Amino acid sequence: MATVPFMIQNMTYRHLMEAGNTYRVPPFQRNYAWGEDEWDDLWQDIIGLPLDDAEQSHFMGFLVLHAQESRHFSIIDGQQRLTTLSYKPFAGYGKQWGKYRAEHTERETLL
Repeated sequence: MATVPFMIQNMTYRHLMEAGNTYRVPPFQRNYAWGEDEWDDLWQDIIGLPLDDAEQSHFMGFLVLHAQESRHFSIIDGQQRLTTLSYKPFAGYGKQWGKYRAEHTERETLL
């Protein structure tokens, strides 16, 4: 019987999102299905983290990846969480950009 080598390690979100890393959701995985209840649970968990915590880390659950080649991974488990965490910064950026544009457009109109 062939054995499959496993590597288990703790990683930070920053390390996962490192430039050059790519993630693929295999076709056998279910479609993205999280809704407001799951998003709220995740964000309440994140914003509830103490800012002065000396450990500076928080267990966000398991993420199971299959390395296709260096820096290219298939997501075996954790797709919903990783997808949500990947899009949230862009959503926040978009919201801030919208506020910035509205403020500056208003100022330019007044001038």
